[in-house]
Amino acid sequence: PWHQDGGKWWGLDRDPQIFVWTALDEANAQNGCVQVVPGSHKLGILSRRGHTLSQKNLAKHNIESKAMNLEVPKGESVLMHNFLIHRSGTNP
Repeated sequence: PWHQDGGKWWGLDRDPQIFVWTALDEANAQNGCVQVVPGSHKLGILSRRGHTLSQKNLAKHNIESKAMNLEVPKGESVLMHNFLIHRSGTNP
């Protein structure tokens, strides 16, 4: 599901600013790569609880139409802001 890595769900004393994702295998649209919504971190955290986004927020911010695949080769790492809206597909 679409989510952000922040809010009370994580149980931390503050929200981290970045996270690192490393592709253990080649990641592409066919094998369920991470999808991101560019610039969505500027919206801030969309719920106090954090983590998964409500249908209301998905519709309000038109998330599906703004999404892009984050395709990377095996072993590549990507730094992302914790409030960046993201998800991954089903890995075969």
